[in-house]
Amino acid sequence: MSMKKQLLKALLDLPLGVEYCPFCILAKGECAKCWYAEHYKPCNHKDGAYQKLRKSIDQFYEAVEGYWENGKEVEPSKNAQAALQAAQHNLIYWLSSFMQAVSHSTYKLLGASTVDRYMGAKQSLMLTIVNSLPLRNTYCPFCLAHASNCDSCEYAMLYGKCEDTDSTFAQLITAKVKILEALREYWR
Repeated sequence: MSMKKQLLKALLDLPLGVEYCPFCILAKGECAKCWYAEHYKPCNHKDGAYQKLRKSIDQFYEAVEGYWENGKEVEPSKNAQAALQAAQHNLIYWLSSFMQAVSHSTYKLLGASTVDRYMGAKQSLMLTIVNSLPLRNTYCPFCLAHASNCDSCEYAMLYGKCEDTDSTFAQLITAKVKILEALREYWR
């Protein structure tokens, strides 16, 4: 499960640094000269679109930390091995589809001839990444082993049933939704 946890963290290393921002590059770090800061508030402003996005990503990282703790002993069900293989197969298939979607977004990004098109393509790329996170039951060996019967699920016993609002999984989904909302505000 730690591979999936690492993957989720790596996927949210979104291109938000100054080196990816044409406005930061043009203004040379001076927010008073920055077009984005003028229209969306400076990136360091607590109510700005950029800070809202950063906060939502931080919330997701916190939820990922609780997603699976190494060292917790789980007694595998009788279907565990077959479910694990199915989840691995599904995740590899997802990765192939994900790479195609990112490749398509990358071509749009490279073809952008204006800052507006670049920022739109960058936003589209980040939305693609977040929307594509492998958080469905088809990527979960526990869901597959128990045919989504949470009452017998080992993961549910440790972290709560996924549909419960206070479960670790629900925290991940809530954080994902907040990131998507913040990304839509990041560039309009």
